[in-house]
Amino acid sequence: MRKILIAAVITLLIIVIVIWTFPADLGKRLVASKLGPVDLTDLSGSVWNGHAASVRVFGRELGSLDWQMQPGSLMNGEVSAQFTLSGPNGSASGIMTRQRNNTLDVRDVKAKVPAALFEDVIAVRDLHLEGQVDVDLSHARIHGDLLEAADGSATWHDAAVSRAAQARMSDMRATFATQPDGQISGDLKDLGGPLQADGLFQIKGKDYSGEARLVPRNNDPHVLEALQHIGQPQTDGSVVLKVSGHMNKVL
Repeated sequence: MRKILIAAVITLLIIVIVIWTFPADLGKRLVASKLGPVDLTDLSGSVWNGHAASVRVFGRELGSLDWQMQPGSLMNGEVSAQFTLSGPNGSASGIMTRQRNNTLDVRDVKAKVPAALFEDVIAVRDLHLEGQVDVDLSHARIHGDLLEAADGSATWHDAAVSRAAQARMSDMRATFATQPDGQISGDLKDLGGPLQADGLFQIKGKDYSGEARLVPRNNDPHVLEALQHIGQPQTDGSVVLKVSGHMNKVL
């Protein structure tokens, strides 16, 4: 009996070691169909503590990815990992969980990305967005290519525009939350500075839309020039910016 117990313990240890050191590249082949919009290449390490030299989400290159799997999540039939993403277009860290229904759930995400990534979203004419956007995402859920939920905020720091016009804008913050009907809605406010901004936006299904009223403070000449390339001018000197499109511009 003693020999049987020793053999069982040794066998269990070998199984644990094999699983713990299971190559990340081989693990990807086994679960590739369940990664949804995420594509990982040039993998190293293990499925528990791994590295991907390149990660693409919805076809967009994001940079390199490191992850540390949380074994306890397997007890619930889920795969959860702490991740750190870094690349030329910013960085992000948080917790990502692949649920049993093939839904991707992310929590406690902190991200920093250049404001220029949002140029296609707001479709400004002949302007380049300067500065950095800090994203604080408490929770988001993606099923397939559909963003089903998102709660958090995004703050545009060192906000400015260049190219057709050079102007220092006001820093701005957008806050958003998932509504009971499944729609994601939010508001946009400036944080003080040469441009007053008030706006609302919503994401419904695979589409987004929004409208913001922009008003120059103290008739700042640089802001007035920049506003000529943004939205529709109003008789009171303000500008109304309307945006709409498919979420593939955002994700």
